Amino acid sequence: VEKLGELLAENPHGILCFRDELVGWLKAIDRDGHQQDRAFHLESFNGNSRFTFDRVGRGTIEIDHAVQSVLGGIQPGPFISYLAAGAQGGSSDDGLVQRFQLLTWPDPPRGFTLVDRVPDHAARNLAQEVMVCLATIDAVNLGAQEDKGWWSLCFDAEAQARWDEWYTAHMTSLREGGLPPVLAAHFGKQPKTC
Repeated sequence: VEKLGELLAENPHGILCFRDELVGWLKAIDRDGHQQDRAFHLESFNGNSRFTFDRVGRGTIEIDHAVQSVLGGIQPGPFISYLAAGAQGGSSDDGLVQRFQLLTWPDPPRGFTLVDRVPDHAARNLAQEVMVCLATIDAVNLGAQEDKGWWSLCFDAEAQARWDEWYTAHMTSLREGGLPPVLAAHFGKQPKTC
């Protein structure tokens, strides 16, 4: 993570860590002697944590905002095993996995039908335009406000009402209980992710 710290110090808006197999990444930070790695990854979830590395050979590295996104794939079997180990308590029951948002790929339907058609160029172009727009977004032109080096956008009245409705229902269901602890911990991280 020391090298990751150097990269984050040079990239104040954060970086993306892509791992095709997330189970390897998770197991690497679970090894003995890597407890500090887990702590760093936990803190970089918020995006507003200051972090300092003091290394004899590299000196002091100051990170004003540790912002790290982790994206990757994991098969259900290894993921369930990893969750089960964390559910029993211990060092992996620290909320790291609960910070991940899950996207599942559906099982393919039974049977097969060959589809041979011209690609939808309009849809592809629209998707590309959206990605370019997001990648080049200018927060100031959208009305973002700056406070001590942090930029923020506020919801308009309609969006705020939708958020308030969702957040109230979400927190009410969490506090009513009834969810398995592992699922409750995951759902508890969703408001901060949003």
